[in-house]
Amino acid sequence: METKDHAEIFDRIKKEIKKYSTKINITKESGKGIETYTKKPLTVGGKTYPCICFASSLIFKGHVGFYLFTLYTHPEFKKEIPSELLKTLKGKTCFNIKKLDDKLLKQISDTLKKAFEFYKAKGIV
Repeated sequence: METKDHAEIFDRIKKEIKKYSTKINITKESGKGIETYTKKPLTVGGKTYPCICFASSLIFKGHVGFYLFTLYTHPEFKKEIPSELLKTLKGKTCFNIKKLDDKLLKQISDTLKKAFEFYKAKGIV
């Protein structure tokens, strides 16, 4: 099922992100946004952070932003992103989702799972 409704797109992405809520902290959540952070410290670029964003999503006027910070902390993770999802990547970590179908949602779900497993293997979550 394809949708262009931003609220519906956001709700579907938010549901995928929340699957990891027992292992990560949801720091902000509303009808227009969700932010999640790791529970463990991480060093990026020589600086140690007490926690780091895992994934987030926000509703914007023209799209729904889906952010995956694994791409920022470990740029090599980009090779794990399916081609259709990769086409929506704008900048380092933000995917601009303007329409969502079951295939793209599955790619988001699979990518979140891979990102979580990647962080788990590195002891970040």
